[in-house]
Amino acid sequence: MKRASSLLTAHCLILLATTTIFAAGVDLTGVGARATAMSGSYRAVADDWSAMYWNPAGLAYTKGLGAGLSVDFIMPRATFQVGNSHYYNITGGNASKLFSAAYPVDRAAEPQNFVVPSGGITYNFGNLAFGVGVWAPFGLGAKWDLLQTAKNNLGRVPGIIDDEYNPAYPKYEYESDMQLIDIHPTLSYKINQKLSVGVGVSYVMADISIRQPAYLQNPYLYNQQLYQLIASVSEGGALSMLNMMRQPPFDHLINDVQMTASGNGYGANFGIMFKPTENLSVGASLQYYSELDLAGSYKETTYFADAPPYDALSRAAADSLLNYNVINSEQYLVLSNFYSGQVVTRTDIDDAKAKVPLPMKLGIGVSYSGFEKLLLAVDFTYTQWSAWDVIPILNSAGAVTSELVENWKDTFLIGFGFEYGVGIAKLRGGVSTETRAAVDETMSLSIPDTNLRTKVNLGLAIPLGPVAVSLNYEKIFIADRTITAWSYTDAIAGNMAGTYTMNVNNLMIGLDYNF
Repeated sequence: MKRASSLLTAHCLILLATTTIFAAGVDLTGVGARATAMSGSYRAVADDWSAMYWNPAGLAYTKGLGAGLSVDFIMPRATFQVGNSHYYNITGGNASKLFSAAYPVDRAAEPQNFVVPSGGITYNFGNLAFGVGVWAPFGLGAKWDLLQTAKNNLGRVPGIIDDEYNPAYPKYEYESDMQLIDIHPTLSYKINQKLSVGVGVSYVMADISIRQPAYLQNPYLYNQQLYQLIASVSEGGALSMLNMMRQPPFDHLINDVQMTASGNGYGANFGIMFKPTENLSVGASLQYYSELDLAGSYKETTYFADAPPYDALSRAAADSLLNYNVINSEQYLVLSNFYSGQVVTRTDIDDAKAKVPLPMKLGIGVSYSGFEKLLLAVDFTYTQWSAWDVIPILNSAGAVTSELVENWKDTFLIGFGFEYGVGIAKLRGGVSTETRAAVDETMSLSIPDTNLRTKVNLGLAIPLGPVAVSLNYEKIFIADRTITAWSYTDAIAGNMAGTYTMNVNNLMIGLDYNF
């Protein structure tokens, strides 16, 4: 089972795994109250501290000493209903239509709210401006109880057929926590009144924890050759019990995989801003990150199904298959123990390593302020999420022991924003839409980048002397996504078919100072 063990590692070690998404993939974009209220259409505006994130060239148009802080309160809610099993789909339907030990009804992620701050301080010397910013470019986390692995999860009388896989399995099968912090010194230079350039440097600190299951197909169900061989020598009660052994929740061997890792990476962003007229501005920026070098602990534990009535038959069948040289000794280990209830730690590494790429991002925007009290802006953003293609997993010697295959797609965002003066206050708003990065073949609860998303923003800023206080609201509308096709590689499930739903509400408070 070495190949299977390697695949279990590959499909479970999703280091940047979250179920809370703000932009496509695991991208966070809530930097600066003004920029966020305008739905991120800010590259051609960018004249406050958040320019260090959106377009460093804009920092040259700030004045004197400035500082700012924004705090984003993110409230995501997600549900999932597992689809019919792969076996059900390929046979046209039978009693084994449910997927493994999954609840047959909608399951909601544990409600979690997140507080994500960002801020910076800047100083303009005239034509030269300098600043230091701090923000979280990617992150968040999730917790799911998707599987009915223990007794009475469904409120019924305990029974191995109805609702128990192995009560020793952790209650929350999917848990993730991801924190990435970007410390970002920035320099901007105004070449003339119409043109400026800027550059920033990123030092990224990452702290990541992930747990999720890996599902190995039950060979008694999915391997028809093995099943026919056993059935041919089984009679009466043994054959009847063999058929019962193939029912959920025992159609997969469920493995628990955990990794905790930390590390760092580097990056840089570049920007240019051109103002051909007093009211028209064009801005463009490029953000690049190196790979994150992560190191930590990795553990893989196999929880064999706890079904004593099936255990003796499974061992006898495995003995026969081994005697006839149909299976090897490693396959025998799994088959003979499939219903034993044993908990076996298969892998326990204290110095696991991984190199995780972060996506490059390119954006361009246009703004116009020629209307009385009204500023309009449009932005377009391309994000290279295809960098999440194959992620190598390394041992302590630096050799590749497995791979995580994601095969994500690049994403495109288009947004529109406005700012309108109402007395001394500023009313802001915007809307943007972005394509999804994840593909059906690798979609799971770890990163349910479910579908195209549309963000609607509304904000209000009120000046109080040198301080502007802002309050924003953001609603993210995400279309439901139903995946019917299961993707398996050597009997390991690479995705989770079913119906994914998600919606997000965000509140932001911002303070901006101009001394």
